[in-house]
Amino acid sequence: MLNMIELKNINKTYKSKHSSVTALQKVSITLPDRGMVFIAGKSGCGKTTLLNVLGGLDGFDSGEFYYNDESTKEYRNADWDKYRNSFVGFVFQENNLLEEYNVYENVKLAINLQGAKNESDTVSDALKYVGLDGYQKRNINELSGGQKQRVTIARAIAKSSRILLADEPTGSLDESTGRDVFYLLKTLSETQLVVVVTHDITSAKIYGDMLIEMSDGRITAVTNLKEITNKQVVYSKAKKSQLKPSIYFTLATKSFKQAPFRLFVLVLLSMFGFSLMTGALKFSFWQPYELQNQVIESNGKAIISRTPITIEHGGLGRIEERFFNSNDLTNFKNKFQNIKVFNVAELSGLYGGININYNQLNERNQIYYTPAFQGTISINSHDLELFGIELLAGEFPSTQWGPYDVAISEYLFEIYSIANYIENGLDEIEIKNYEDLIGKKLYDNKYTIRGVLNTHFLKEEYRFIKEYALGIHDNFSIDWTTEFSRYAQIGFHNSLFMNPNYDSEKNSKYLIIPYDEVVFSDSNFIRAIFDSSDYLFVDYYSQILKYQASDSASFGNIMIVIALVAIAFAVILFANFISVSIYDKMRQIGILRALGATKKSITFIFILQSIIIALIVLAFSSLMINFAIMPLLLIMGTTSTFPFPWYSIKFIDYVILFGLIAITAIVSSLLPLVRLVKKTPREIIASSK
Repeated sequence: MLNMIELKNINKTYKSKHSSVTALQKVSITLPDRGMVFIAGKSGCGKTTLLNVLGGLDGFDSGEFYYNDESTKEYRNADWDKYRNSFVGFVFQENNLLEEYNVYENVKLAINLQGAKNESDTVSDALKYVGLDGYQKRNINELSGGQKQRVTIARAIAKSSRILLADEPTGSLDESTGRDVFYLLKTLSETQLVVVVTHDITSAKIYGDMLIEMSDGRITAVTNLKEITNKQVVYSKAKKSQLKPSIYFTLATKSFKQAPFRLFVLVLLSMFGFSLMTGALKFSFWQPYELQNQVIESNGKAIISRTPITIEHGGLGRIEERFFNSNDLTNFKNKFQNIKVFNVAELSGLYGGININYNQLNERNQIYYTPAFQGTISINSHDLELFGIELLAGEFPSTQWGPYDVAISEYLFEIYSIANYIENGLDEIEIKNYEDLIGKKLYDNKYTIRGVLNTHFLKEEYRFIKEYALGIHDNFSIDWTTEFSRYAQIGFHNSLFMNPNYDSEKNSKYLIIPYDEVVFSDSNFIRAIFDSSDYLFVDYYSQILKYQASDSASFGNIMIVIALVAIAFAVILFANFISVSIYDKMRQIGILRALGATKKSITFIFILQSIIIALIVLAFSSLMINFAIMPLLLIMGTTSTFPFPWYSIKFIDYVILFGLIAITAIVSSLLPLVRLVKKTPREIIASSK
């Protein structure tokens, strides 16, 4: 007779901090390749421990274990996983089915672990064999005790196990159902080895081919009740278990449905902590020179003034005007000889003489439509093209123009289109098209409009202010209007474009420098202006950078401390969520391990769970940081309620954000998983009770 299993002097002791219990003492037994073997004895005699050792659910301290005449002495954990997956089926007293799966899915799971094909036919055949044909879609909690045991047996049959181990399979069943289960197991024993642990000696003698009696961890008697005819069996090699991706995903997301509130709190606190950390990092590593370059590049030009502007709390500005005189302008050009400079000279009659019907402009209109020229600039068509300025009507400035021929911006055309043009102080002329302004006079007929230029006024960015000015809505922000006022009054938008040879002896309000990637990528130039007390970049964003860089960085450091506290709570929540998930799934994990699932597979389930949570947190954090955290931090860190586009979240910020979340999630998961992977399948199942 071919020996399926042979044990020689197996010893097993369970140890705890305060005591130790000897479960098996020098157990030696040889089991055939088929037949029904009963292990009987009083409670605590070691029969269940012996069954667990036979199934690879638990280890042993010493002795030798042979399977199919092959020693398991060199077996590692992975080899025992293969052994359970390929050769052993279990029928537990409490059936150990996965409650969240239906009948079909429970049986199919064992096949999935083996990587078998045609699973549908195999499952149907197994259920038909145990008398449960048509029960495929039934939930486990809808079955009787006997039906559950039949599902467990069907699971063992479906995986074509060579050994079927049953621990008190009829202990919780009535007498009639118990007989049916024993009869089914007896039928199966004709082609495979069935080992049953029982208290029922009578049933053992009726159905058994061999009876093993135990007491105090020892085998006291072995009785061959019936002769077992030898049968030639072709043994296949042990296979490593493998789970389909869909099963990994299902098991990983089960906890979400079981504990939605806990998941909600975890995601809420985590997204706050991580998005706050990402925003705080941007402030802590505030790079004013690099950001200043981005501001200039976006504008296509740098505007430099000698007027210091302090952005105070609440967004209010204090302006003390200082101008470039001829010596200042010469000194600047000598200092930065490789830079092309255009100066905007003073213009007298700043708030009058532009022939506009002021009656059409009320206080509210003038928030957007500012009826004043801020200065003059001598420039030719080629230089205008450097700034991307286009001709909309009339002519570009040229040397053919007289000293008082001028071009105006499209923004100023907008003002005329609202207020209309007043000719000779009497006649009101409606301005509908750019051409309507060509030839019109300004400042007591001193200047003549020869052209209208597109200076690329940011209409869309300031649409909110324009709509307020026109009465479309009543939302008012002093920060926004202050910023807009600065924007509209500098650069080209409120200037008169003159003959390129026109030379004014007046002071210059500010200098305009076209963006040059080579020049401006050199941080020395930006640093020289940025750190100077004589010069400054005058646009709104530059003021935030110049006057609040150090305060913003300090603010970021404070926010990092707050964010670290929030993340610490998130780490605790992550670890707690995974720990509770593991505890809730302890029974399922034990069943999967008993079926042959590897420690790596179980670990991956919870790592996948953490990654899914991390992706959820990332998605919500991305929304939160864009629409809540960054606007809030900008208000707190820069005292500005106006959008700061150069400080928006970049791709690298999302990478950092996901990295923080993923590392936290995985590390938090590994902490409780370390304890789990050290347990044997028997210990996992026992701890779930």
